[in-house]
Amino acid sequence: MNVSWNSFELAGDRISACVIPPGLPLVVIEKRGFVKRFAAFGVRYGAFDRVFIPPEGNRQIVVPDGTAHFLEHCAFEGRRGNALAIFSGRGAMVNAGTSHTFTFYYFTCTERFDENFKDCLLYTSP
Repeated sequence: MNVSWNSFELAGDRISACVIPPGLPLVVIEKRGFVKRFAAFGVRYGAFDRVFIPPEGNRQIVVPDGTAHFLEHCAFEGRRGNALAIFSGRGAMVNAGTSHTFTFYYFTCTERFDENFKDCLLYTSP
């Protein structure tokens, strides 16, 4: 996946940002001297989001309560298999959460961060 990164230094940390398909912003903060690494991303779709108009449509669609939380769990079952099993097999802990307005996914690890991060992007791409 080719993306254009913008990077800068702030308070000794390196901050890099880009936009990945299908238009999700991605920010990476590198904190020097830390052993544990953490990556997270979120989408603006939470428990309160029950009515929407698809990009190709012109009429509202109403979904049942709990749809965002259901989709949160579906993301762990991707084309490449179960994300929980894949990430934990590399020593990473992966989890997700749904708030009223956001759904977010994250993982932490001390080793194989780049491999886990790449898979994180693959799980989120269409």
